[in-house]
Amino acid sequence: AYVAGRMAGLTADRAFMDYTFIHFSGLADNRAGQWSAAICDTLGVPMDVLPEIVEPWRVIGEVTEAAARDFGLAPGTPIAAGCGDTAANALGAGIVRPGQVFDVAGTASVLAGCTDHFVADTTHRALLTMRSVIPGLWNPLAYIAGGGQALRWFRDEFYKYEIRDTKYEARDATDEDSARISYLVSRISRDTYDMMVAGLLVGPHAGAFLPRDAGEHRL
Repeated sequence: AYVAGRMAGLTADRAFMDYTFIHFSGLADNRAGQWSAAICDTLGVPMDVLPEIVEPWRVIGEVTEAAARDFGLAPGTPIAAGCGDTAANALGAGIVRPGQVFDVAGTASVLAGCTDHFVADTTHRALLTMRSVIPGLWNPLAYIAGGGQALRWFRDEFYKYEIRDTKYEARDATDEDSARISYLVSRISRDTYDMMVAGLLVGPHAGAFLPRDAGEHRL
């Protein structure tokens, strides 16, 4: 929305957010598709400073002369509001009917379904409910902010070593991977631990990945 607004030369009072993204704000009545007066009042947030909630296909402006020079686009090209990345993934993957499920294995990991009614996870509070691009559909989803990024860190840190010896011992063939990983973990010190990953390994087992004394880690 920020880039689109800059390309269209919008001022702050014309800021917008598409309805597939409002669940991330913490200020919205997602079921109604609007800002929550109750939440805003409780938090002391003036509703008149919030962006307008729009449909993803809403044309919010046109490419300005300056933006045309910067981006190599034709001036006057219409700019649509667009939607959030996961909402776009769902649409592109053909998630257009209730009962369908899709998985996103990117920097963030997402597992989501499709329903024709709003579902709030008030029991476990683990699922988000995203509005689909398609009116009347919803995507309840589990979201891990660093799923793919954590895997990349694991690869970069653990497998940058070439194992050409037998310092790790496996009890049997099925234990080979566990023994190899334990050996690799023992070679990672506090100095090489990327603290950014500590914030990505979320959930009840996050503590198992936090660095202990040098050479001592739990898996």
